[in-house]
Amino acid sequence: MSSEPSKGLLYGFFGAMGVGTAIVVFFICFTLVCIFACGGCMWFGASTVSTAVDDAQKKNGDFQQRVAIEKAKMEEKAKREAERQLEEIPTVRPEDAKRQDDAQVRELPPIKKGPSPEEIKAKAEQDAADKKETDLQAAIEANEKAANAKLRAAEPLREAGKKIPYALALEDIIKKYPGTEAAKKAREILDK
Repeated sequence: MSSEPSKGLLYGFFGAMGVGTAIVVFFICFTLVCIFACGGCMWFGASTVSTAVDDAQKKNGDFQQRVAIEKAKMEEKAKREAERQLEEIPTVRPEDAKRQDDAQVRELPPIKKGPSPEEIKAKAEQDAADKKETDLQAAIEANEKAANAKLRAAEPLREAGKKIPYALALEDIIKKYPGTEAAKKAREILDK
């Protein structure tokens, strides 16, 4: 016999495996316990769910039957109400109806006459011409602004004494924006 005291069966089992192996075995055992525990719960839960579904289907059938009965009652009530309203409508003799129709015709307001198709077409053409003129005026103003901006941008070249780049900038203004005030000024400067 050995002189060492016995440390128990588990210590001997795990001690022989080593710490890493012991941890792995512990987690495997823990996982198996969890799976069996959850599996039992899942089976119990499934049977409970199926029972609940059966109960709901029975209640749904009862509910559908009650809905059908209520619908039939509502339809019968609506039918009786419609019949009652029809009985309350007074009968009108043909001569009374003719007098009522004549009175309604006299009460109608006169029909207002609108513009003719020719007037509408003339108005549309005038509106198109006005829009075209407005657009043209806006384009001319935009060209004037752009040409003036280019002319102002060329001034620093003149002040710096760079005659050739200044002359090229002025020619560019004349080519791109002919007929503008800036182009006329550029032509005058180049002619000097």
